[in-house]
Amino acid sequence: MILHHQFVRTAKRQGGKMAIIDRTLDRRLTYDKVLIAGLILADYVKRFKEGFIGVMIPTSSGSILSTLGIVMAGKVPVMINYSTGAAENCEYAQNKCGFTTIITSRALVEKINCRIVPGMIFIEDILAGIGTAAKLKAALRSKLPTPLLFATLPSSKEDDTVVILFTSGSEKDPKGVQLTHSNIANDGFWIGACQNLSAADRVCIPVPLFHCFGCVLGVMACGHPRGHHGAYGGFRPADGAGVGAAGEMHRRLRGAHHVHRRSESSGVRRV
Repeated sequence: MILHHQFVRTAKRQGGKMAIIDRTLDRRLTYDKVLIAGLILADYVKRFKEGFIGVMIPTSSGSILSTLGIVMAGKVPVMINYSTGAAENCEYAQNKCGFTTIITSRALVEKINCRIVPGMIFIEDILAGIGTAAKLKAALRSKLPTPLLFATLPSSKEDDTVVILFTSGSEKDPKGVQLTHSNIANDGFWIGACQNLSAADRVCIPVPLFHCFGCVLGVMACGHPRGHHGAYGGFRPADGAGVGAAGEMHRRLRGAHHVHRRSESSGVRRV
């Protein structure tokens, strides 16, 4: 299963239902709005020739939409730990994965007193620079029949890397771990199945997206086949809505298996 394809299917099916509740920015986004935003950001990200794009944004709608846009552009988001040594972690990831561009937040950089690293671009500037023409183009594309919309997106395979997370580095230098569409789809399916989640459940995910729990369960695989959604930040169950940033998991997934292939020269391993 291709994760962003499944998100498109879910967004078209859910339409005006709530997809993201962002307590940090007091923002609510429906599935159709998330799809449009993802297409807009995908078009923006396509201008960069590199295949990896760093992401250093706190848990918010901005971090979810940036990740979705990068994946829909056919590129791989590299999630960067900003909790300690943010600038050094940016440079380490750039060197290990061979990329320059990092989408981050000006508010975050100022809050944690992080020096500017060459290649940083701010999500605030990206959003402010989106014009009416780009919004209209994405809105029209979002209304295309699903097969035609898929045809406008870069081709992907289940075994393609969809995100890179870094280990904590508590014992040695952090290692970049490549997760595939299949890895995350299997994780999302079995977590939902073991917890017996349903469409009535809401899961609070305040964990940052550079953390496996926040990225894999919270965003990229937050949907169980029966439609479970998560919620971020100051979660309030009475709201009756949540986050569905990656769509529902398909019922028929391949059997879970993990194959480790390590590249000692790059410090990046594939799972």
